[in-house]
Amino acid sequence: MKQTIFSILVIALLCLSLTVAVVDSETLRTAGWRPGHPLYFLDKIFDNMGLSGEERGINAALAHLQVSDERVAEAKVLAEAQAKPELISEATTDAEKKAAKAETILTTTISPGDVGTNAETYGEIRTRLSQRNVVLQSIIARLQTDDNPNNDRAIQGLQNALNHNKRISEESETLKVKTDEILTSQGLRTVDELISERDPSKKSVPEQFKANPQANQPIQVQTTPLTAQTGGVQRGIY
Repeated sequence: MKQTIFSILVIALLCLSLTVAVVDSETLRTAGWRPGHPLYFLDKIFDNMGLSGEERGINAALAHLQVSDERVAEAKVLAEAQAKPELISEATTDAEKKAAKAETILTTTISPGDVGTNAETYGEIRTRLSQRNVVLQSIIARLQTDDNPNNDRAIQGLQNALNHNKRISEESETLKVKTDEILTSQGLRTVDELISERDPSKKSVPEQFKANPQANQPIQVQTTPLTAQTGGVQRGIY
C-alpha cells in the first residue's frame, strides 16, 4: 500500500513538474514546484537524493550548482510574485547551502587531471557562475525595491550566495591556471582550447596526462574564510 502511494506521488511529481514549471531564461534550470506548494518537500527530497554520494570532483561541484540554480530560480519567481518573505527565504537558504558545498568541493577535491579530462564540464560551471551573478543581483534589487524589512533574511541569503559565487569564480580560475601549466608543459592544449574544440573526440586530453603525478594531486585552493552577513542587510547596488 505504501509503495503504491509513493508511486502515485512520484508520477504526480513528474507530471506537475512538466505542466507548471516556469522556465527562467536567465538560469539553466527551471523553477517547478516552489516553497508554499504542498508537495514541495518531495522536490527537495529528490534533489537531495540525486546529490547523495556527490562529494568529490568537478561533476559533483556541478551537481550542487545545478540544484542551487533551481533554488535561485524559485526565489526569483517568488520575488516577482511578491510572495511571503519566509517562502523566498526558504529557497535562498538552500541555494546558499548548495553553493557553499560546491565551493568546498572545488577547493579541496579537484585536481588538474579532473579539470583537464572534464574541460566541457568546467566550461559549464563557468557559464553558470556568470549567469548566476546576473540573476542573484536582479533578485536582490527586486527585494530591495519593495523596501520590506521582512525581506532582509532573504536578501541576506542571496548576498551570501553571491559571495560564494564570486569566490567559486576566483577558485575555478586558479584551478584552470594550474591545469594549463601542466597541460602546456606537456605540449597539450589549454583548458579554453579544449572547451572550444568542436570535435567531441578531441575535447579531452590524452591518457598520459591522467598518469602525470602532478595532474592527480587535488589543488588545495587557499581562500579567505567567508564571513556570513549578520545583524542587518546591506542595501544598495551590487
